[in-house]
Amino acid sequence: MISFLVAIGTSLPELFVNVDIAHENELELTIGNILGSCIFDACFSIGISPLIFPISFSGNLLIITKAYALLVSIVLY
Repeated sequence: MISFLVAIGTSLPELFVNVDIAHENELELTIGNILGSCIFDACFSIGISPLIFPISFSGNLLIITKAYALLVSIVLY
């Protein structure tokens, strides 16, 4: 829940800034801003939430996640 609130709280202002920049035809700045804010939101939310609310998971989840990450990396490559 905290991750969702952090993501919404940081994404909405970025959305308004990006719309304003897009209207000024600064497309490079818009793309850089979108990518930067998405990376920050993902890293910050994923990193800070477990510090506040520790989570546990099974080893099977780790195996599935590794396989999925490898598959997506191969497809993107």
